[in-house]
Amino acid sequence: MKTITENNVVVAGGTGNVGSFLVRALLERGANVVVPSRSEEKLTGLRNHLKDPGGTNLDRLFTLKGNLSVESESTQLLNQITDIVGKPDAVISSLGYFIPAPSLLTVDLDDLHSVMDGYLMANFKVARTFLPVLKNHGGTFVFINGPLALNPWEGSGLVSIATAAQQMLFKSLAKELEGTDARVIELMSYAFIRNRQTQPSSTITGEDVGAYAAWLVSDQDADFHGSTIHLRSPDQLKEAGITLS
Repeated sequence: MKTITENNVVVAGGTGNVGSFLVRALLERGANVVVPSRSEEKLTGLRNHLKDPGGTNLDRLFTLKGNLSVESESTQLLNQITDIVGKPDAVISSLGYFIPAPSLLTVDLDDLHSVMDGYLMANFKVARTFLPVLKNHGGTFVFINGPLALNPWEGSGLVSIATAAQQMLFKSLAKELEGTDARVIELMSYAFIRNRQTQPSSTITGEDVGAYAAWLVSDQDADFHGSTIHLRSPDQLKEAGITLS
């Protein structure tokens, strides 16, 4: 059985707040990590962020400029990834950004479209690009989601609607792919992360989320296909035998 070492993992949204923790955790555990982005500036920012005194090895980080939301570009990106590192063994999708909505009754409809595009549609398009590969060759697809999909907070209405729809996307795809070689999992993260930093009120850290996600895409024995895993406590890492690097 392989571990995460030398697995090829694509992180959609890898330049973001949660994504940067995912990328670091995967690199620390020996994975080949591919991060696509429309923005060369964001890709450069990620590399600069990962250069720390601890010396995260960036030799296995491959950043590619391109838009996964455009079908022609997503196909091209998939071909580039295959040429550079080989077929993906796993994909982690951590997409979307918060747009506050003090009132749904008066919200700008352009904001609604932006949030739906950023969460639901973006995840849908990433899944359509990579799940056929994982279905045919085996592998794991992890949707990163948050508790706003289950219970809205004040001002979170738009994001709650979009992430609830994203959860149904996950459930529908997991149902469709039962009996195939693809594993589809949802990781519900309760970490509060802003500006790539875990906030003091958070019960778990970004490092916890990264380590747990890396464990999910490794060839561990447990089969979580179709499961939503609520990551609320560091104790869950201990129970799974996960150690932070």
